[in-house]
Amino acid sequence: MSRKHRARPVPLLGRHRLGVPEASGVARLPDGRFLVVDDERGPFLCRPDHAPEVVATATPLSDLEGVAVSDDGASMWLLSERDGSVWRGPVEGEDERPLTRLGALPRLGKRRNRGWEGLAWAPAPTLGGRDFLVATHQRQPRVVGLFDPVTLAPHATFPLPRAARKSLGDLNDVTVHPQTGRLLVVSGRKARLAELALAGGELELIHVWRLPGGKKDGVAEGISYDQHGSLWVVTDGEGWLYELGKP
Repeated sequence: MSRKHRARPVPLLGRHRLGVPEASGVARLPDGRFLVVDDERGPFLCRPDHAPEVVATATPLSDLEGVAVSDDGASMWLLSERDGSVWRGPVEGEDERPLTRLGALPRLGKRRNRGWEGLAWAPAPTLGGRDFLVATHQRQPRVVGLFDPVTLAPHATFPLPRAARKSLGDLNDVTVHPQTGRLLVVSGRKARLAELALAGGELELIHVWRLPGGKKDGVAEGISYDQHGSLWVVTDGEGWLYELGKP
């Protein structure tokens, strides 16, 4: 790895219990809560160090690995890794939330599992003149895709640059900086973050960061910027929520 891209540590500002042991994705809401998905138990509304609140949905869901929330906090998108299905519905509701299946992300490999793991909301103009859903493909090919948030129509797919492929293992999630539009992807296996920028129709690696914590804290599965650019990470196993300093 070049000196420029040597992994640097990210400062840990806070560490909180979530109460969602198999957390696999997270999205920060404008009111300070977090929408967290569990692999098999679905979405939860969470506050640090408080009991999580189950988000009841009219549709049974499983193998959830990604979650995104609109910038106004009203709508959520849920991603199933197994078949690439993406569901959209309201965040709030007194009864079971109605969900609409928008379709499925494309199959990029030969595996039975479609392999899309990680979802984020990118409001205009962070990545262009329109809103996008951003998704990461976990293993070969390791790519970042942009999709229409209403129709799920693919807009573009970007392979990881070589330097990023050398630094990262699997891709577990992605988030978009609300001011700069730069992407941040996380590799749970390597316990690393990579900051990427879109330039000339390609992804460019800007920095690589080392995540805090150890194996006892579980694997980093989900990441989310909030509206101020602060970064949050959830882990599986113990269900920790990390508040990190700005990379």
